[in-house]
Amino acid sequence: MSKWLALQIAGMVILTVGVHGLIRVLIDHANRGLVSWMPGGFAGALTADVVLIVLGGALAWLGEARRG
Repeated sequence: MSKWLALQIAGMVILTVGVHGLIRVLIDHANRGLVSWMPGGFAGALTADVVLIVLGGALAWLGEARRG
């Protein structure tokens, strides 16, 4: 397994965690899941999940671009 494939897999895992967290926060504002330790309440959790989604997508894209 190449390092670019590993980067793509890691990016997809991070993206999935971010999307799951975003859906969780949007459905139940009190249940912030993985980012519950962060300050900022609903807005902080929403921002953290969006950052995870963007970071995961960027890593997955980079892994795919370098691998292919």
